[in-house]
Amino acid sequence: MEKVIAYRIQQIRRGEVPEGYRKTQWGVAPLTWSRQTIGELCKISSGSTPSRNNPNYYTGDILWVTSGELKSKYLLDTLEKISSDAVTVGKLTLYDPGTVVIAIYGLEAEGVRGTASIIAQRCTISQACMAFTRFRSVLNEFFYYWYMLNGQKIGTRFAQGTKQQNLSSEIVAAFPVDFPELEEQQRIVEILVTQDKMIELQQRKLDEIKKLKKAYLGKMFPKRGSNVPEIRFREFSNPWEQRKVGDVLNESRDIGHSGDIAKKLTVKLWGKGVYAKNDKGSVATQYFTRHAGQFIYSKLDFLNSAFGVVPKELENYESTADLPAFDCIGINPYFMFYRAIQPSFYLANGMIADGSRKAKRVHGETFLDMPLALPTTEEQNKIVNCFTQFDNLITLHQRKLDEMKKLKKTLIKLLMTGIVRVKS
Repeated sequence: MEKVIAYRIQQIRRGEVPEGYRKTQWGVAPLTWSRQTIGELCKISSGSTPSRNNPNYYTGDILWVTSGELKSKYLLDTLEKISSDAVTVGKLTLYDPGTVVIAIYGLEAEGVRGTASIIAQRCTISQACMAFTRFRSVLNEFFYYWYMLNGQKIGTRFAQGTKQQNLSSEIVAAFPVDFPELEEQQRIVEILVTQDKMIELQQRKLDEIKKLKKAYLGKMFPKRGSNVPEIRFREFSNPWEQRKVGDVLNESRDIGHSGDIAKKLTVKLWGKGVYAKNDKGSVATQYFTRHAGQFIYSKLDFLNSAFGVVPKELENYESTADLPAFDCIGINPYFMFYRAIQPSFYLANGMIADGSRKAKRVHGETFLDMPLALPTTEEQNKIVNCFTQFDNLITLHQRKLDEMKKLKKTLIKLLMTGIVRVKS
């Protein structure tokens, strides 16, 4: 059977249609499967956005779904709630659990195009969403997985508009859907639901490890007014030495690139390394002229700054005006990294950043003048090893999660096209 499936996949990749299948708008489907348009399979409707001029409309307890919230399979809650008056005046529909909702506005954005959720609580939806109810011949979950397979294609090929690309109910209603008998649909859904549950469990494990790491970050460094941490390795008991950041970090005189290059570069924090990327997302190694082992600090928004240590993978690195490099003097650069990624480090030291609320900045001179409690090199290394283990564990679980998600995509493609058939 595996050889048959592999051969079918090879045929499809060559643009051929396997025996017993027909070519569809989305790929292939078994000849024995039925075909109907979305408009024939269910009822389609759109939502509305209550007027922002009346703040009372947003003081109720009725769930109101926006397109940006369609991230997970089941939508349990919404960021905003609206009042019954808003529902009445706006003539909004209240949708029951089981309704499938997709994003139809702003489909030029990768994070919005092709997104969908199944409503788990009674709710209303915004004008940027489209709802599917009263399913006939297909299960709502089968339809959800069908859209997960084809939503990206739909958003790319059929969305209309220039600056903002949208889908209309007329366009969506005409899309054909190929589907098997209900019993086979149910088996397909069961397989994919099982994979969803495994992904959910793995995500929960990953979140717990991240939560535990965050808790230790808050307790393995002294709080304001103290020179000993709340949690400490048994072999250490001496108080930490009170220093200033400038005592252990020397800012490089070479600020780095400016102008167009600096504007193109953005920063992504990955593990213990800061990687600069250009506007196309590829690592811009041609701009780097520094060596590994330096501490990197971004002046941008101190509550969400990018910090790191130049990793060994980047033998060449050059900092930008908003990403200065520091040489470390008598301090483990990774120790400084773990200390610096905590917003509490700045708040506890009474840091005041200048700039607007959206773009607060901390000047380098102010940063270097900050007090810093510093343990011995041996204790620094122990702390670094502790959090390195956390990071390695997080990386391991993240990799496993990514593999599960990749497998899910493969399963959806094989099952929803009938390349792999399941028996009831």
